[in-house]
Amino acid sequence: MKKIVVILWLLALIFPALTHSATINVLDYDNSGITVEIKIDTLLINPPAMGADGKRSEIRIPGFEVARYEGRPVLPVHRYLFEVTSIKGVGVSVIENNRRVLDGVDPVIFHNTKIQEQGVKEKLSGSGEKVNFYNFVTIAGVEIFRKAPIALVDIRPVIIDKENGTLVYASRIVFRLAFPPASVSSRGDRLSIPRDRFIVNAAQAESWRTKSIAIQKAGLSSFEFDLADTWVKIRVENPGIYQITYSDLLNRGVNPANIDPSNIRIFSNIAYSESPRPFQQPANINSGGSFEADYQMAEHAIKFVHVGDQSGSFDPGESVIFYGIGVEGWSDYLHPEADRWKTYDNIYETRNVYWMAWGGAFTGNSKRMEPGDVTPSLHDPPDLQFDTYEKRLHIEEDKEYVPNSSHDRWCWRNMAANISGSYTDYFIVTDIADSDCRIRTIALVQSLIYTADCYLNSEMIGSLAWNNAPSSFYQDTLIADASSLVNGSNTFRYQKTDIGFDMNIYWYEIFFNRYLKPDYLSKSLDFFAPETTSKARFILSGFPAEETFLFDISDYYNPVILNGAYQIADT
Repeated sequence: MKKIVVILWLLALIFPALTHSATINVLDYDNSGITVEIKIDTLLINPPAMGADGKRSEIRIPGFEVARYEGRPVLPVHRYLFEVTSIKGVGVSVIENNRRVLDGVDPVIFHNTKIQEQGVKEKLSGSGEKVNFYNFVTIAGVEIFRKAPIALVDIRPVIIDKENGTLVYASRIVFRLAFPPASVSSRGDRLSIPRDRFIVNAAQAESWRTKSIAIQKAGLSSFEFDLADTWVKIRVENPGIYQITYSDLLNRGVNPANIDPSNIRIFSNIAYSESPRPFQQPANINSGGSFEADYQMAEHAIKFVHVGDQSGSFDPGESVIFYGIGVEGWSDYLHPEADRWKTYDNIYETRNVYWMAWGGAFTGNSKRMEPGDVTPSLHDPPDLQFDTYEKRLHIEEDKEYVPNSSHDRWCWRNMAANISGSYTDYFIVTDIADSDCRIRTIALVQSLIYTADCYLNSEMIGSLAWNNAPSSFYQDTLIADASSLVNGSNTFRYQKTDIGFDMNIYWYEIFFNRYLKPDYLSKSLDFFAPETTSKARFILSGFPAEETFLFDISDYYNPVILNGAYQIADT
């Protein structure tokens, strides 16, 4: 590595501040090939240098590499990448060139006795690579890169004339790269993908890109970001109703005046219901495929809030409303029939991603929230009436990486043997209906017979116990009732009965009755209605007198906006 650095530094002294002097353009293309033009603006022939075999000239083109092969002239070369349709049947031919003979120029010949150049030679030539010094354009190979066949095309503006052994230089070269015919899509305005910045003909290749055979056999449909020209990325950490305003877009460089609200759409990654990590990227083709080729998304129903005459433009004061959830939460947020104790998580991310687009080449109408009527009947009283709901808190932090003793590779806190005897955490609750609650927690130890007591505030609620546990980490779950919950700040404490054992804390949960009032931080209320076929009335209080929105979010992708609620003051 040191040798290469030194050589590059020496070359920088000889050729200071070099920039790329070649321009390359695709002149024409069809489904079986492309025609390419390359122009060279600058050719540098340095003063002769004394070598072992006489005076020789160094030949350089700014931005080109120099190829060093034993016993061969040191000449400039540059490799370009082209996307093709197959790794077989690819060929190249020069159509025309502007050439001239470099009379009297004798290039430097490379010999391996130049130790300082050996490392560069090996890097450029590769092992056993067959090099053609007699053609301006050659194919060095066709390889698969990011699931696409890529032709490696070497451009040599200076070559050896086979007949008389002189050097010939071409300042302009036009060549045809041919490959097996492809099916060309008629759809334009396609979005580039990450590898395109390396590919000369990326814009043309987009017209024949297709899903892999494996993907087609699996019957999967990947999401195409090229369906729209502009996308807005939205990150969501917690479940709730989110609002994108006129100002939000304007502050991020998007002119809302150019947006027709009727064409706005919002998408997110499909949640895999069978997985405890529904937003985790699938590991194989049968469960969704790779990220790049098979990223699948579903559209969410949204509501557009108008303030004017619904003129077909996104005006100041207007906004988009959608329901979003994070990559960690309660499973019944995704599937209402799921166990209310069950959670889902993500071992890599903390926020979910939603994408907003407008216009484009989507099929069908944009999804909008359907209305639902919840107008109370003044003459037909309800069978049930509720002013409280079950509030659930899952409190967890991933701070220590313990892949061998955790279901999600992380633990919150390690209470080390002979060092840590207790740990206390603080949490806040508001508007509790009573002091009763249920608590659940999980911890692991690596020991034989030990216990740890758990306290809510000053009340001991139960113990985690490990009796004749194996030598490896062993889990215990505590589910206990408590009656000391208070409005405001509370404490939850783990107390080891013996400080001499190692214990990992993962999370704790609290279930309690809370009044149907908005959260003191988010100013929103999120609750599940009890399972019943009876007619029920819900009394919500603590909301401002201004406009309040109600949503039925039983269907994650298709929330229903509820109309007709009767509001008196803050209730």
